[in-house]
Amino acid sequence: MIRAPLVVTVTPNPSVDWTLEIPTLVRGAVHRITGQHQEPSGKGVNITRALTSNEVASLAVLFIGGPEGAELELLLQAVVLEPVMSASCVAL
Repeated sequence: MIRAPLVVTVTPNPSVDWTLEIPTLVRGAVHRITGQHQEPSGKGVNITRALTSNEVASLAVLFIGGPEGAELELLLQAVVLEPVMSASCVAL
C-alpha cells in the first residue's frame, strides 16, 4: 500500500492573530473598526493550514496551555486542524 507523504510542522510559539478592519487609513484621523476576526497562527500552524487547504496531508505539533491555549484549540478546530497538543508547566 502506498501512503501519501505527511508533512509535520512544529510551532514552538503558537499565537492567536487578532485582525481589526477599518474602511480607510487616514493619517492623523480617528479610526473606527468595522469588523474583526481572530485566527490561529504561528509559522508551523500557518504552513499546515496552507497545506491542508491544498489537500496535502499535514500535522501541526504545538505546545498550548492555559486559557489562551483553550482559545487557540477552539480556533484550530474551527479551521479543521487536528494538532498534536502538549500542555505542561513546571513551577520552580
